[in-house]
Amino acid sequence: MIAIPVGFLSIVVVWFHWIIGLLLILTAFALAWLGHLIEGNKPAFLTNPAHVFVAPVWMARKVFGLSHKKSRTPGAPTV
Repeated sequence: MIAIPVGFLSIVVVWFHWIIGLLLILTAFALAWLGHLIEGNKPAFLTNPAHVFVAPVWMARKVFGLSHKKSRTPGAPTV
């Protein structure tokens, strides 16, 4: 759970000091690989490269308090 915030932080830091920003990106990927290794799961972006962008979008939505719209259908599962 640390890799996503580190990757998100690298987007901000890269504007102020690009070397540290790039190092943070590499650190985030290393932490993500380590987490997947510990969990025993294969990273999703190996099958679909678009998944690389899902984590930063998810983190931005979480930080800014945005969520999916809830369904108005009674009994329908909420996302």
